[in-house]
Amino acid sequence: MMSCLEAALEAMDRDDFDAVVRIVEEKELTQLLHAITEFSNQRYESLISLVRPLAEQAHTVSQYLVGDMYREARDIAQARRWYRGAALKGHTEAQYHLGASYYSGTGGTPVKEIQGLAWISVADARGHEEAVEMKAALALLASRLSEAEKWRAEELTKRYWNDYVLPFGVAE
Repeated sequence: MMSCLEAALEAMDRDDFDAVVRIVEEKELTQLLHAITEFSNQRYESLISLVRPLAEQAHTVSQYLVGDMYREARDIAQARRWYRGAALKGHTEAQYHLGASYYSGTGGTPVKEIQGLAWISVADARGHEEAVEMKAALALLASRLSEAEKWRAEELTKRYWNDYVLPFGVAE
């Protein structure tokens, strides 16, 4: 049987916010309400422990949420891990945040500009607003790359395009 949290997350996956409201109204969502309270109080470790079991079962939105919580808790290495799981399954927000973390190397994690460029390009193609705004920074980065790095970036972007844009759709 599906938990209330699982049902709410699946409804969120479908962008069916009416269903989320119905679930909240019809079910006792102690766990979900507790999770929201923990997040609003910035007690990320406690919230991660509530959502992580779903993320470990490869639930896309949960993987993104765990990544986001680790980012908020300033554990960028863990954030990347969870963002990557969701990004590989087409979660646009995770694709953007994964790319941004590679591009900037925040939190003491290594800068991987080419991977950042590729993931942000994927998020851009999928219509992510912040990725669209980063186009100027991406153009500057591309202008600084050596020919070998440009080739690698183009090849990686093509691969990501085929694997993570085409199967999930391009923004109009």
